[in-house]
Amino acid sequence: MKPCTFCGGKVIEIKQDVKRIISGITIIRKNIKVKKCTSCGQRFYPGGLMLDIAEEAQKLLKRRFDPATG
Repeated sequence: MKPCTFCGGKVIEIKQDVKRIISGITIIRKNIKVKKCTSCGQRFYPGGLMLDIAEEAQKLLKRRFDPATG
């Protein structure tokens, strides 16, 4: 595995729950494989994960403000 892009430390793969709060909406993805630096703690998330979370939050926000579309 490549070294950490922030500090050059060793990067390992772990599984963890990922929680993001976007405009007051909490989105949780469970048991996601992420890479974590053992030196600085920086985490590296799979490419599409944050996009998926943002899209889900956008759909939920749309329902909140326009229930007829949900």
